[in-house]
Amino acid sequence: MATEEKRIKHFSHKHMLEVSSWERDCRMCNQDIPDDPIYYCPRGCLFTIHKSCSSTIQQSLHHHPFHPHHPLFLSDDIHAHSLCNACGSHSVNMSAYTCFDCSFTLHVVCASLTPTTKTIQSQIQLQPTHPHPLISCDLNNNNNCKYTYTCSCCSQPFDDERSVVHVCLECKGLLHKTCAQLPRKIDHPFHPSHPLFLLPQKPRFFGYTCGACSQYKDSFIYHCSDCEFYLDIACASLSPNPAENNEFGQIRRFSHSHPLILCDNKQKFEICCYACEIPLGDSICFCAQCKVLLHESCADLPHEMKHMFHPMHALTLRYYRYGKCEACLRHSSGCFYECSQCQWYMDVRCALSKPKTMMSKIHPHPLALFNKPNYDILCTTCRQFCVTPFFRCVLCHFDLHIYCISILPPTLKYFNHVHTLTLTRSPIKDYPDEDDDGEFYCDACEERRVLAHPTYYCKDCHYVAHCHCTVSEIIHILEEEWSEQESNRGAEQVEEPTSLTLKQFLDSFNGDENKEVQGVFDAYRRDSQGDSSDNPKDSLYLDEATTEIMKILVSKNQVTMPWENWNSTSKLIKVDDYMILENLAPILGTLFGKYGDFSGMSNLSPKAKMLYIMTVCDAVNSMLSTKVKNITKNVLLSWFHCFMLGHFAGFEIQFASGRLTRVVRSHFGLQADVSTDLTLAKLDEEIGEQRALLDSKEIIASEQDREIDKLQERIASVQLTSTKVHKEIAELHKKIKTLEEKRAISRFTEECLSDALELEGGQFFYDFLFIKQILNFIFGEVCNNILKGHFTTLIAQGLTLAHFKKIYSQKHNWHTIFSLT
Repeated sequence: MATEEKRIKHFSHKHMLEVSSWERDCRMCNQDIPDDPIYYCPRGCLFTIHKSCSSTIQQSLHHHPFHPHHPLFLSDDIHAHSLCNACGSHSVNMSAYTCFDCSFTLHVVCASLTPTTKTIQSQIQLQPTHPHPLISCDLNNNNNCKYTYTCSCCSQPFDDERSVVHVCLECKGLLHKTCAQLPRKIDHPFHPSHPLFLLPQKPRFFGYTCGACSQYKDSFIYHCSDCEFYLDIACASLSPNPAENNEFGQIRRFSHSHPLILCDNKQKFEICCYACEIPLGDSICFCAQCKVLLHESCADLPHEMKHMFHPMHALTLRYYRYGKCEACLRHSSGCFYECSQCQWYMDVRCALSKPKTMMSKIHPHPLALFNKPNYDILCTTCRQFCVTPFFRCVLCHFDLHIYCISILPPTLKYFNHVHTLTLTRSPIKDYPDEDDDGEFYCDACEERRVLAHPTYYCKDCHYVAHCHCTVSEIIHILEEEWSEQESNRGAEQVEEPTSLTLKQFLDSFNGDENKEVQGVFDAYRRDSQGDSSDNPKDSLYLDEATTEIMKILVSKNQVTMPWENWNSTSKLIKVDDYMILENLAPILGTLFGKYGDFSGMSNLSPKAKMLYIMTVCDAVNSMLSTKVKNITKNVLLSWFHCFMLGHFAGFEIQFASGRLTRVVRSHFGLQADVSTDLTLAKLDEEIGEQRALLDSKEIIASEQDREIDKLQERIASVQLTSTKVHKEIAELHKKIKTLEEKRAISRFTEECLSDALELEGGQFFYDFLFIKQILNFIFGEVCNNILKGHFTTLIAQGLTLAHFKKIYSQKHNWHTIFSLT
């Protein structure tokens, strides 16, 4: 990397680009090319490009064989739903070539495909089973064969044996020769009721679920339109094995309730088992009812099993559940082993695994070695993802990188090297002058190593090995150290007498042991009274209601040491490594047998631990011997105090939570406290009175509502009447206005007539009456009224009958009518 240019300028981006030390996706090819440096934009533009891509891609392509009619231009603004016209894949977060004239899109990787040396026309050939022309491209003749290509039909990569890529621009797919020759119609035993037809085109936006493997696919498919049944190409290639199946073409397996079809995977397609999600081999079992493909071994999975990851209960096999495996924390779908009591699940892969385990001073429980990288688990020490092999305690969720172990052996003898290797936490470079950003490799596995991680190193040979490459030797050494320590601890411990009294046992405590016992007691007392400055501990995982009840009881009572009320002359006997009261020995044996050593996580000294174990066992013994009707508040408090003291001592006593919850609920459900009954009776009486008052108020409110409704109806009626009256008043105003206009005209006419009579005398009056008769005859009364004012004015100005006859006979040709007069 040191020889590469640190900064470059490329036409496809406006900013300077820098070499990245992290693995990133190339914006151009969207592929991971080994040993090819990648440049990125340090300004946060999310632009990346391989060094090889930067030197080979062009700004535009002219006369490309896939689109010879128009030029193609490299664009960074491609819609995510836009499909490449060659491979049919989406263009999410990618640059691509596009034609602005016809919306043709071509990925950079597909644009690097070139047809074979034959002419383009001869390459556009019709396969007898494929309905569209195909363009053949030879990967071996491609200068840019660093890219990898996947068949759009079967989703398998193009390898050396299938080096010819057939491009169908109609289907938008890259095809193997064999896939281009697939029959368009088949009869298949996975769907015997109807024939299946090949849909030679990838789904555009939504894929489908294969009816055989139940996997989501977006490649070419066989399809039954009558049943909406889909079968991907890989599953369609499976053929039943007649030699293994019975006369009905089926086999039976013990743990699977349905008949199965045993098939051969002759074409070696990579198909995963539904149960364990590990690739299937040559023999595959198909269940038509479950629509799953299984290993033969997974078809014979045991219905129940015991496992070291969950030793408390047996696990039962369950199908069709999506969830999280509690062993590896991986989410998956398929088969799970379930503990119904604990709601605990483990996938089949972890259930079938037999990991190496280690007992050491690191952790009180066995640690299982997980070899596969896991991005769901963080190391407890460094808080980084466990991408290298790591140890895990499934019970405690304790996880540790191998190189994070604090007590790694300082030296060890590795089987694959002649010299002893020494643990070093200093960076070991291959050469002193190497850059810290360079690539460094493990000499044991030849995989990359992180310079900052501890390694085992041979100075003589300059041999460097990962810590996880020497894990077998590490396990052997740490287990030997643990075994020796346990032996020494047993020898150093003062042997307790096989029998002694409680008083003798308590008197044997030294000052430090008494401080430990008192420290646990004081911590719980402060927590119960709310005086603790630390976060309060949970109350034994009780439900919310039980926790609140116990908090109220505890807050009103003082916490006392339980053993103060025990008989000081009671005898203690030895059970395994513990001294315990004789009457509690069967209880301890039962608890250890069912739940294991629940005190294993405690950091107390052996004697202090024994005292608090007796405290827990005493509470369990009392619970077993007390009837529900005899339980009192004081008894409940004594049990709760005992369990909480064990909880604060660091014991894993979740088993007590369910029992204590039921007991508390039963007690408060069955207790016959007279004062409580009287209080309840008074409350019932008050509730009855309040309900009666509420009912009366509701009656009054309903009556008021009815009155309001009536008033609203009257208001609406009045408003309607008022509207009608307003309309009638408006009509009357119009009539009054018309009458006033008529009256004004009439008055004016009379005034004009009076003036005319005064001016001309009787002759004019005769003429006026005559003209009026003529107008009535010709125009009618209405027209006469309209013109009355006009003619009255004319008469007043000296118009005679002769003038009238002359004017109107000339204008309207009415002389005949007037001559009659």
